[in-house]
Amino acid sequence: MKSLDFKFFALLITGLFLLTLLAACGDSTTTPTTAPAPTATIPPVTTAPAATTAAPAATTAVTLATVTAVATTAAPLTTAVATTASPTTAAIATTVAPAATTAAVATTISSGGSSIRQTKWQDVFKADPALEVKTLPGASGPQATPYLTVKADNTVTGSAWVEGILYLDMDGDGVEEAVIPLGFGTIDTNFLVYKQATPAPKLVSWGGGFDIKLNNELGQLQVIEPIQTDWEGECCPSGWLYTNYNLKDGKLNQLSRKSVGRIERIPGTVEHFYALLNAREFEQAYKFLSPDYQKANPFRNWQAGYATTRKISAKAKSDPNAPNVAQIELSATDANNQTETTKGFTGSWKAIWSGDSKSWLLDSPSIKEAPAPTPDAATVLTKAKVINPFQASLQNLKRQVQGRIPVLFPTYLTPDEAALSKYFGNLEGADSSGYSYILGATPDCGGGTACRFGTFVAETPLQTPQPIRGTPNALANNLTGYFVPYTCGANCSDSTLTWQQGNVRYTIGLKTAKLEELIKAANSAITNGPVF
Repeated sequence: MKSLDFKFFALLITGLFLLTLLAACGDSTTTPTTAPAPTATIPPVTTAPAATTAAPAATTAVTLATVTAVATTAAPLTTAVATTASPTTAAIATTVAPAATTAAVATTISSGGSSIRQTKWQDVFKADPALEVKTLPGASGPQATPYLTVKADNTVTGSAWVEGILYLDMDGDGVEEAVIPLGFGTIDTNFLVYKQATPAPKLVSWGGGFDIKLNNELGQLQVIEPIQTDWEGECCPSGWLYTNYNLKDGKLNQLSRKSVGRIERIPGTVEHFYALLNAREFEQAYKFLSPDYQKANPFRNWQAGYATTRKISAKAKSDPNAPNVAQIELSATDANNQTETTKGFTGSWKAIWSGDSKSWLLDSPSIKEAPAPTPDAATVLTKAKVINPFQASLQNLKRQVQGRIPVLFPTYLTPDEAALSKYFGNLEGADSSGYSYILGATPDCGGGTACRFGTFVAETPLQTPQPIRGTPNALANNLTGYFVPYTCGANCSDSTLTWQQGNVRYTIGLKTAKLEELIKAANSAITNGPVF
């Protein structure tokens, strides 16, 4: 009985143990009693130092890659990532993101200057505190040509020719600058230099001249100006002045300056020299003689040689076999004992370009007596129609251009044909490379806005011609004319229409004219054909 009781007691104990074990297993699967689990996931530094070190390293590696990618594309996203990251990640993002952003911008700017070339210049001008911006009369729309004035230098002013911007790297940093011409009508008188900056290009310098052309010469800004005196027409300067600049410390820096004479102007210089003699302006004429000639012929002795000369005239032309030589025909009338004698002379002058005086100087004359030239016959010069204001100068113009450039004159200028009789033609200048003609309300109109009605210019462009500015319009004979409306600053310019025919550019300018009137005038000149 005792043994049986013992076995029963043992079985009872075993059963209770099993019940207790089963109860424990059942509780672990149905009741969430594992609150300490988060503590086990992020252990204290003192309990598991190795785990603490390993975990942030892994997090940093992943976050760094993410932050770098975001920083390259947009700084605001970088800031957001840095704010939500752990302290270690935020520190790395602050260091890496700016470097990535700078590298990306530098690559964009230096890649062929594409950034500044894509600038919306109208917006830049309006927002630039260094400029005063005006809208010209008659201009409208978002693309209207702005009239700009530099506040720090109000002599730098004019309409901005955005289509003629010259892009070049002037300071050698691999990033292009923009040189923007300013002017009146088709004549540029100033330029602005903008340097790439953030958020928009910045005006850093400016310059000016007269009728300037801008050129990129091996990364240097080359400004080309005509060398023109008061006796020369717009078409026919004596030479060109070339000035080269770069940017130094963000400012315009002159590197070189040289002048080059145009051999086409030698005959005109010779004729002007004799015109001064005829007017007895001996001191002015003497300035056109070379230093060597003056040394051999002191002024008083030289002047004495013309003591009895009452009248002198000359015709000159280029020598085809000697570019710096002009062939001449002279007619001189002298008075001796109250008797006047007229003699003719032929010969030549050699011309030397002077960089100091920026003009052609005459040297080494070779002149001998010849039969007096016969006056020009008053005969018909051309079969083309020539309206009255242009007829007076035909003989002189034909002699000057020497058949080397086609002369075009419009046969239509205004619907009021009777008004043409009120205008006077003035041949301002001409040579074998072009001519300039002014139509004025007075015989002595020199081109001033008060007396000028129109201008007519033909010229052969520079060796590297500038593009023609203006709005393109179809003309007769499949030609294209470029229209520039008149503008008013200190003075008002003419409305102009320019077209290229062969190697010659023709421009007609009429006071306050509309496009339709200029097209009609240009077409009349084109269809009428060369006068000679």
